[in-house]
Amino acid sequence: MPLDQASAMQELPNSNKDFPAFFDAYQEQIAEILKRPMLFVCGAPKSGTTWLQLSLNHHPEIHCGGEGHFSDWLGRPLHDLLRAYNAKMKQTNGFIYKDGDATYTEALRQRDMQFILRTMIGMVILSADIKPTAKWIGDKTPLYTASLEYFKLVFPQAKFVTITRDVRDACASTFHQAQRLYREGLNPNKREDPDQVVEPFVKNWVKVQDDCARYDKNHPGTMHQIRYEDLHQNPEETMKTVLEFLEVDTSEEAVGKCVYGGSFERLSEGRKRGEENRDSFFRKGVVGDWVNTFEPRHIELIHSVAGDHLERRGYSLETPASE
Repeated sequence: MPLDQASAMQELPNSNKDFPAFFDAYQEQIAEILKRPMLFVCGAPKSGTTWLQLSLNHHPEIHCGGEGHFSDWLGRPLHDLLRAYNAKMKQTNGFIYKDGDATYTEALRQRDMQFILRTMIGMVILSADIKPTAKWIGDKTPLYTASLEYFKLVFPQAKFVTITRDVRDACASTFHQAQRLYREGLNPNKREDPDQVVEPFVKNWVKVQDDCARYDKNHPGTMHQIRYEDLHQNPEETMKTVLEFLEVDTSEEAVGKCVYGGSFERLSEGRKRGEENRDSFFRKGVVGDWVNTFEPRHIELIHSVAGDHLERRGYSLETPASE
């Protein structure tokens, strides 16, 4: 029986009046919500992860509406905190106690950090209004590609859906977003020159491809990879492959809901693909726009770093006519 988070949260005992009862009930709720398998949507930045996530979130059996940054905003600080605690405990033991007298010699281990992180993720999920029909609970964060093995350890039932985009387009999109962030006061670096963006972005894109390929080889059947361009050109067919991978309803109606949920017109509030709004997260929504952004020297640099990976993913190194 699916858990109704809203009603369950209302039934929790008052933590100020009876914290032990609250603690026990909360633990039970966290354990219950974590019985559902996790779905992680990831990929290199500006590769369509948000588009894919919002598409999947329109399926009745999938809840995928957040960007939790579980690995970088929770996992990493937790790891640092526990390591610092252990170091201070060791220092205290050496200063106060004789050999054999100290109690907390290995206070918190790696498994404890994993336990705490899994519990905290459950708390975050429990705070959301998860649809009662959801078979999968999903989260989209591009950076998860660097933590695939870790998530598989903490969530053994998890599956991953990754999306790849032509690095030239993804890099162009990142360049335009950097300028938007500057205009909105969210980044002090104006980045007017693509030279400031291209090389570090492309090197990271290559790392993402390698990380995904290595994980897929080690854990066959737990990752499904699609391309941005295929979702753009054949949305119904491509989305259906994702739903088949997740073993959920693949009817025409279910696929249609997903395609509608991720449609550019809906996400951009009425604009058609190709109609640019540089102040929108969903700026333009086209394929091949990199030809209008970069100079030949930038393309040469991109190809020197990522050419082999591009060709392996089915991308041509030829320069097409711009849209």
